[in-house]
Amino acid sequence: MLELLEHGHPLDKLQPVVTAADLVACQRAVREVHVDDKVRRYLMQIVHETRTHDDLSLGASPRHRWPCFALARRWRPSWGVASCCPTTSNAWRRPCSRTG
Repeated sequence: MLELLEHGHPLDKLQPVVTAADLVACQRAVREVHVDDKVRRYLMQIVHETRTHDDLSLGASPRHRWPCFALARRWRPSWGVASCCPTTSNAWRRPCSRTG
């Protein structure tokens, strides 16, 4: 390990993979992803259920919906789809949960 770092750090050789303009374009594209109303209601239901479930002493904050919503929007374009509907929402549900 010391020999590898003796003449420089590997991070010094990193090159950008996208331009700042590409990144901004991706962010704008994500904002255009349609999220079905059923998915929105599903997110609200998940948060509500965590707050009322007998086995949980502390439920999710209502603000927890936003990270899940944002994740749903970002996940879809990676599959080449410009919308998020209930039939595909389970794919992002686990990564959205800290315990999942």
